[in-house]
Amino acid sequence: MLPRGPAWQSLRQQALMVVPERTVVLKTKPTTVREWLSNGAFVTTATSTRQFLLSASHVEIAAALHSEVAFYLDHATEHSVTLRHQLSSGRWSSPAWLCVTFYYWAFFLALGLTRVLGKTAVFLERKQVQDLHRLSSAASPSPGAGAFVMECVPSSTVAYADVKLTKSNQTRVHNLVWQLLTDEIAKLVKLTISGDDEDRLYVALWTAFDLLGSAWPSDLRNAVNYRPGEGYSAGRVPAKIKSFGTLKIDPPTNFSASLGRLENAISGVSKSTTVSGDVDLMSKILLETTLILDALYRELHSEVIDRRRIDIRWQNSRTRFLSQQFACYNEPSWPFAL
Repeated sequence: MLPRGPAWQSLRQQALMVVPERTVVLKTKPTTVREWLSNGAFVTTATSTRQFLLSASHVEIAAALHSEVAFYLDHATEHSVTLRHQLSSGRWSSPAWLCVTFYYWAFFLALGLTRVLGKTAVFLERKQVQDLHRLSSAASPSPGAGAFVMECVPSSTVAYADVKLTKSNQTRVHNLVWQLLTDEIAKLVKLTISGDDEDRLYVALWTAFDLLGSAWPSDLRNAVNYRPGEGYSAGRVPAKIKSFGTLKIDPPTNFSASLGRLENAISGVSKSTTVSGDVDLMSKILLETTLILDALYRELHSEVIDRRRIDIRWQNSRTRFLSQQFACYNEPSWPFAL
């Protein structure tokens, strides 16, 4: 289903570099990045006004990152199930709230993908910053609390990883997550030169971010959810957002059709287009972007589990949950057919 060429090979290699052999991800008591920052086996090797450099046990930081990869896939899964049930009910659902739900489905996918690839957004509170600075024994001032870019790469020392925490100029974690995903997509576009479906996929994603800005999904969520009269207008005038009425639910769509719809929607965007100026068009782009990111995330997650022999029970549990929820439909899978 998902095109697998040079871009896929690059993504897979990057994901596997983050998670070494012997990484243990526990279904019963998984760790988190926050817990790792409090109790992990690492030392602060350097600090500055913008950055912390840590030397860490590679399997420990990999376990924390990959546990959160699974957690965020759980988040995305519940949003997808909620949307399928709402869209299939035959009853009216607020198109504005559907748009917001699609946004959070996409956001958790983006957040999880950046965890998979080892360069992600975290928010450090004041105490966490103080603790990291104290461990360094550095005389220089430390960064303040806020959004940080966490980057994890294998160290030249066996069994260790270098973890860089850099204070971001972005004050909003949501915007930082989308910026990091945009940066990854920009790198993948440079690998796509053959004009095949893989090229189409990453060029389409990149074009939307290039024309609308890296934070366009967050801008759409803000416009629909927080601007009076923009999204929640059904009690006064016909809804501005009509894109969800055309979404195939049962039977579901296929990847190629979704990519074609994404390309068609993006063709309606120009340099003068604003996110708030056409929320229906933006919702179409968000819808198809979400479906495609979901497929990409699940494929990468499965690759890491398979190649690093990570305990598959968490993934199996999620699959059973989906099967139970979708048992009432003609097709057992969604958003794409098997």
